[in-house]
Amino acid sequence: MSGGYSVEAIILNSGKFGENDRMVTVLTRDRGNLRLVVRGAAKPQSKLASVTQPFDCVCLDVWRGRTLDGVKGGDVIHSLRRVRSEPELLGPAYCMAEIASYLGQEGEEDEPLYLLLLTSLRALAVGVAATAVILFFVIRAAGVAGFTPVLDRCVECGLKLEGGVHFYYGHGGALCHSCTAGTVADGAPLSPTDRQWALELSRMHPRRLAEYSGGDPSFCRLLTPFLDYLEYQMDRRVNSRYFLDMLI
Repeated sequence: MSGGYSVEAIILNSGKFGENDRMVTVLTRDRGNLRLVVRGAAKPQSKLASVTQPFDCVCLDVWRGRTLDGVKGGDVIHSLRRVRSEPELLGPAYCMAEIASYLGQEGEEDEPLYLLLLTSLRALAVGVAATAVILFFVIRAAGVAGFTPVLDRCVECGLKLEGGVHFYYGHGGALCHSCTAGTVADGAPLSPTDRQWALELSRMHPRRLAEYSGGDPSFCRLLTPFLDYLEYQMDRRVNSRYFLDMLI
């Protein structure tokens, strides 16, 4: 072991590693995803147990190891205890953390993804409607990863679209009637209202999330197609999405 470093991180998941230790996967502001061992954190009296709680934002002092780096100290910056203690919030939180673990790359800075996850988790903790938060996160995560769905114009010819559209996952957005000819109808139809909600969430400033404390029925309808789209683009299943059944 040699040297060390400090990171600001969000705990994506935490599990036992041996008898007394814990292994955490974190999304950092400037180093992407990391897997870190926390020695002794599984012991009830451990001072490091507080920096292994899922969804918390923490500052960690890390030592370098031959195969795994480890945590030697740290502090909690933002505690998300409410998210962990309320079952209806756990589903969206686990789903967002899993998506972040797929999109984040080890050793690669991804501050937009980090800030998106932190903003979304904190919105859950202060009472913003869970359906609004997870839908906002899914749509914006697609954008951070480079595949923002195009819903205001035809993704092929650029024609401005009005009213309802069909959201083609394979094309990354909606098609006009001319470009639809001969196209395999993957994806899902979006009503005019649903399309407008999706466009608004994809463009609005994160601070406006607080306006959605009551949610909207459209958000539940939109969760399935946009999660399906994200899975299509990532080419992998979001296993924790079954936790969202209580919301849909």
